[in-house]
Amino acid sequence: MSEGAGRKWMYVGIVFIIITIILAGITFYQYTNYQTQYSSIESQYTTLKSEYSDLSSKYAGLSKSYNETLIKYLAYDHWISIASKNIDSLMSQYSNNAVVYWFKGPLAGNYTMTSVMKGPTYSAPNATNIKTLWLVFFNNNPAIIKIHGFSISLTGNNAVAKAQVSFIFTSGPRAGTTLNINYELDYTYVNGNWVLYAEWWIPQ
Repeated sequence: MSEGAGRKWMYVGIVFIIITIILAGITFYQYTNYQTQYSSIESQYTTLKSEYSDLSSKYAGLSKSYNETLIKYLAYDHWISIASKNIDSLMSQYSNNAVVYWFKGPLAGNYTMTSVMKGPTYSAPNATNIKTLWLVFFNNNPAIIKIHGFSISLTGNNAVAKAQVSFIFTSGPRAGTTLNINYELDYTYVNGNWVLYAEWWIPQ
């Protein structure tokens, strides 16, 4: 190999080494930069996770408190609608597949929106579904004497409201009769609304 050719290959080698060093430097810089960026993102993620956890906890508490208040309002609205004989307000809370479980007395039975399965003491032929059940009950002009022992159990999309509710008939053949009822209202959350799907009327 001639001296000129050897020098040529030496220059090529030097250029190759320089390019290799430059590429290695760029790669190292990129790696270091990526690591820095990743650490920054990871730090932001950790902070956001902590903030989300805190907000989630606060929201969950707020949501529970809000829903408990709403369920209490719905329960009282239901009972006031009975006492005021407001059938439209009363019926507005029920789901399409609601059932009213009425224990004892002439209205005893399990009522749906379209039918009734009569209980052993049933003797009110005009009460054939939930709506007519209440219309028959209204004939005695019920008034509320007392609501006490109110409680709410809220689990996920379901809520149970319980209380002892005392009614008195103000007219009709049973005027002056007092009914002390262990009352239960079962609600479920459907399509953005709490709806009443089960109601328990249990005389003491």
